[in-house]
Amino acid sequence: MIDVAFLEWLAPHTQSFQLRSNPQYDSHTTVARHILHCDRLGEPLQFSTTDARKAAIEHESLWELSVRLLDGGVAHLGAPSLEECLAFARARLAPKTLRAIAA
Repeated sequence: MIDVAFLEWLAPHTQSFQLRSNPQYDSHTTVARHILHCDRLGEPLQFSTTDARKAAIEHESLWELSVRLLDGGVAHLGAPSLEECLAFARARLAPKTLRAIAA
């Protein structure tokens, strides 16, 4: 299920965010090469676990959330599914009170 509450929280608490499905198709490449390209640009994708990274590569399915935080920092999060991507983003970015609501 889509985490609408988190997306509603994210909008006013960040400068901007972009959620993309299978961004590797924009460059006509594979998930593995897209991840490598992000690393080379100095914008590495963070995954919740190595298994999540492997699953994205093996299934050629990648959801990517790029966030520019209010303090100017950036986060690039990846997962093999939309649900996993939003759950990982909530765990990394949301305050503890918002995390508790999801549980």
